[in-house]
Amino acid sequence: MCAIVDSDKIHAPPLRRSLVALNGRSLRFKGRSAPCEIIADPCTSVGQLPVVEYAHFGGTCSITGGYMYRGSALPALVGNYFYADFCAGSVHSIQGPSGANPGDWTNLLSPGANISSFGQDARGELYIVQLDGPVWRIVPKP
Repeated sequence: MCAIVDSDKIHAPPLRRSLVALNGRSLRFKGRSAPCEIIADPCTSVGQLPVVEYAHFGGTCSITGGYMYRGSALPALVGNYFYADFCAGSVHSIQGPSGANPGDWTNLLSPGANISSFGQDARGELYIVQLDGPVWRIVPKP
């Protein structure tokens, strides 16, 4: 369905936080310190629970936030928000701000560990950035 293509090299600091905002909602590791912990929303006095949680084990260490896919090269992915784990190099997605249909794209899209950022061009196509390596463009598989 899709593959990654080496585009260019870039160096950027890693994102070492376990919280990423998506339309005011949050992605967070499982195992919160309190069973009903709420992430404060800076726009209101009411907090919001995370839209998706993912386990913090097996080499995972932090969530690297990404982008909602809005490109045209891969129409089946439109509306999916992509994010990754910095240490494990796993790539995941959820559909829209509701967090529906979590997907694991690691086998198709992961260039390996140290995913430090994502990028998006003017056409809505996505890029995966490794701290110690190249920028990878997500393209249809030939």
